[in-house]
Order: sequence, then structure tokens, then C-alpha cells
Amino acid sequence: MERATRRTGWLAAALAAGLWTGIACGQEVLPRNPTGETVFSIPAGGVAAVSVPYWNLASEDGTYRFGETGIAQGLPAGSCVYFWDGSKQKWGGGMKSAFGWDPAESNRVLAVGEGFCVRNGGEEAVEVAAAGEIPSDERLVRAYKGGWTWTAMAVPYPCGEGIRFGDTELAMQLYKGATACFWESGLQEWTGGSKSAKGWSGATAGRVLAEGEAFFVRSGTDEPDGEWTVEKPYDYP
Repeated sequence: MERATRRTGWLAAALAAGLWTGIACGQEVLPRNPTGETVFSIPAGGVAAVSVPYWNLASEDGTYRFGETGIAQGLPAGSCVYFWDGSKQKWGGGMKSAFGWDPAESNRVLAVGEGFCVRNGGEEAVEVAAAGEIPSDERLVRAYKGGWTWTAMAVPYPCGEGIRFGDTELAMQLYKGATACFWESGLQEWTGGSKSAKGWSGATAGRVLAEGEAFFVRSGTDEPDGEWTVEKPYDYP
């Protein structure tokens, strides 16, 4: 799965008015911050592990419902979405019909830093995009479950060329015995490794998390619930 990110600066109208806060203009909502877009290329019948590292301009709290995303809207009928239920430790989700997504999938709120998977149900490769306002928060937090359980994660900011997993606070703070898994779109399978007393293997630590990429971690056996605090990886806005 190839990704390309395109960003725009403040809208000209907002700059001209000298405004630093969001403006409602009829039905249009102008952003307080720069906007961005992350494009995911998904092969026919293929699965992609994705996330939405942007704020929703039309939402009071900035969150997206799945059906509001360009990912949901761009996938053809017959495609599927899979959300990981951390409390039940199993997948949930559904298929897009000719009439669209069922309300349960369409209205599913995406948490900050939450990863999920989609399958392209079409006969051709498709490009879908996550887009919105680039977060200005100095740090964002994604909780994860302890006690040998899996959590679907993602870097909650657009991160350009990506971030090495081993450089994240998450990798550093997870206990010995924890596991990290990454979706390899070319192979259409999960790869990864566990953390030993000496740390992560070179391959796991060096794995670059691409912008908008979802991945999984499983906490160590005796590890409590935790939080991954992610620092904003850019100087603007």
C-alpha cells in the first residue's frame, strides 16, 4: 500500500482576514490550522491497515465518524471495514452495500490514535484518502490495554516520512514480552516481533510507521493498562 501526503496552508480567505480561529461561512467551515490529506492505495481484494490522523472540521470535538471519512466514501460496494474491540479482543465491522455502509459502521466514532483495517471489495485497485485539519495539540494520548491483550494503534499526527517504531515512547515503555505487529501490504500479512530483556529486535525497532498506518501491540503478561503520549512531530501551526 503506497501513501502520499499533500498539505495545504491556511485558506487564503482566513489569512486575508487575519483570523486564527475557525470561521463558519454558510455551510463551509474554514480551518483554524493547515489542512492535510493522506492517500492510501489498496489493491483489488487487498487489505490495508489505516487511521485518520486529522481533526474533523465539521465536528465540535474534532473526531470523525467512519462514514464521514474519505476512506469510507471512496471504497466501492463489497468492501469491508474491521474495527478491533479491545475489551472483547475480537474484530467487528461490516460490508458496504450498494446503498452504503450500515449505521453501525458509518456512525462508529474513531478514537484518537485508533487504527483499523479495510478491505477493497472492488475488482480494481483504489485510492482513498484521510483528510482534515492538522492537529495543533502539543501532545495526544492513546490508551492501551495491559495483561497480554492487543490494542490497535496509530500515530495520531500526520508524520510525513514516518517514524521508527523503536523511537516511539510506546516501544520504550512496553514491558518485556510485549509484541508489536505491522501489516505488510505487499505480502498481505502481519509481521513483527516481541520485546526481550535486551529490547526489540533490529527489524522490529527499525520498522518505519508510515503516515496513517495502523499497527497492533500486545502488552506484556504482567503489564498494567497504559497510555502512549505522542508529542507533536512538527513545529506548525
